[in-house]
Amino acid sequence: MSPKPDLRGIELRRRRRADGSVRMTYRVRAVAVDGSRPGKTFTDVEAAIEERDRLDVIAARIAAGPPARASMTVTGLRDRWWNGHVLRELAPRTQNGYRHAWGELQPRIGDRLAISVARRDIKQLRIDMLDDGLGPGSVNYKLTMLHAIFQHALEDDLVEFNPVAGVRKSKRVKRGILPRQIPSAMRVEQARVHVMREMASPMTATIISLGVHCGHRPSEWRALRWFDWTGDAITSAAVAEPDGTLRIGSKTNSAGVTRSMPPASIEDLTAWRAVTPYPADGDPIFPRADGTHWNEEDYKNWAGRKLTPCFAAVGCVLTPYGLRHTAISLLIQEGRLSLTQIAERHGTSVEMISRHYAHIVAAYAKGKIDLEAEFRKARRATRSGGGLRAMAT
Repeated sequence: MSPKPDLRGIELRRRRRADGSVRMTYRVRAVAVDGSRPGKTFTDVEAAIEERDRLDVIAARIAAGPPARASMTVTGLRDRWWNGHVLRELAPRTQNGYRHAWGELQPRIGDRLAISVARRDIKQLRIDMLDDGLGPGSVNYKLTMLHAIFQHALEDDLVEFNPVAGVRKSKRVKRGILPRQIPSAMRVEQARVHVMREMASPMTATIISLGVHCGHRPSEWRALRWFDWTGDAITSAAVAEPDGTLRIGSKTNSAGVTRSMPPASIEDLTAWRAVTPYPADGDPIFPRADGTHWNEEDYKNWAGRKLTPCFAAVGCVLTPYGLRHTAISLLIQEGRLSLTQIAERHGTSVEMISRHYAHIVAAYAKGKIDLEAEFRKARRATRSGGGLRAMAT
């Protein structure tokens, strides 16, 4: 004879059907965050017992921790994490990404009692987001954010474990991706000629020159001021935030990164300073019309209207960050500097260069190029060197 099931805390309800038979249901109640007592009704006694036991575990966790556990939702955890960590320690660009991600997470899990969230809930959340059409990368980003939120709560003793830990990430679908385009010196100069003559943008021509010769990140060259330039070298002493304000220090070095400049970029920057309406030492090298630094919207508009079209006109697909990739690739092809020196010059790591530029390192293991001679030759052929000089005289 099987033992009687433990029905402690479970309400039994008998309903007589029209045919005279009796239907048994089992109701389990719990105290919600708002103080109400919603109940779940089951027709299977084992399911009701499982739910009752789950609620008992949650009650024990609440009793074992601070009083805040009884009412702390996932939204509450997010707000504590946001105010205690994100606003104090993370860059505005990162904050914007997390703010957008939370906008999609909040309706799905924000109202849940934090102490009640289990790994299976996170697993189901992941499945639901994929079913709703979110890409694997987007889902993984949101789970990473949720992991950080619960980890912060764990440190404050608001939860007993991190339910996101151990939940597998979504696999990215590998698609055929075209190799990154690295324009030759000739392509670079042809693009500069086009943007000066056909698009009347000497500033864009100067950005291209500085980008392929010095390899600044977009956030770095947007922050450059004339006093950062000493004639034969330029220091990235700050980075531009999305709103156009500056943050002192480069991405990887609080003191900034100083790069030596080849003759071509020195010549172009000299010519640009002679024609820019903002040549004072404290002015941005690449200013908005009002003399301030570009914000994110300015930068994106410029990329879509100037940079991408001028390279497309010479048969090359290039993004703003592609200027930096070109600079690193050309230095590898030149072979004058070691990978360690290239990494130091560009504020990155040898590991990153080895991972992303392995094909270029292998291709130019024996054959090298004379980078300065290549650009001199390209400028003579395209007569691009005289464009900015002519405007300056």
